[in-house]
Parts: sequence; structure tokens; C-alpha cells
Amino acid sequence: MEQNPIIKTQKKSSEMRNVTLSSTTKEFLVAHRMTQEVGDNVLEQMFKFWGDSNETAIEKDMDPLWTAIGKVQDEIIRLMSNVIHENLMRVGVTEI
Repeated sequence: MEQNPIIKTQKKSSEMRNVTLSSTTKEFLVAHRMTQEVGDNVLEQMFKFWGDSNETAIEKDMDPLWTAIGKVQDEIIRLMSNVIHENLMRVGVTEI
């Protein structure tokens, strides 16, 4: 009797829960976080220079930077996903 494909998928899913993050994946996550820290640092400097009373103007000035950071973060996640996908395709890989 042939095994149900859904059961096969469930087995694979349960096996995936036991994988560990590879150093490559961790570095992608660090890079993602670092981009956020760049924005946070710039925002802090803007408040130091302009003061809290200019919050609306600072937010407006920061919008293009936050948009760019979001695009970079999306690209980091896309690239990381490609690496993870390739690792998941390999038989016996226990790191993603």
C-alpha cells in the first residue's frame, strides 16, 4: 500500500522542527538586525540634534531611510530564504 502524501509531509515537517540554525542563517539574521540598528542610531542622532519638539519633522525626514531599510531587510530575508531552501533540499541536512 502506498503511503499517503499528507503523512509524508507531516513526517518531513516534524523532522524540520529538529533542525538547528546554521552559522550562515545566523549571520543573515544578524545583518537584518544591524540594518534596524542603523536606523535607530540615525533617529537617535536626529533627536539629539533637533530635539523632541521636532518629532513630526524628524519622522518625515526619516521616512525615506526607513523605507530603504525595509527594502534591504526584505532582500536579506529573500537571500536567506534561498540559502535555507537549498539546505532543505539536501538529504540529511540538519542545519538550515
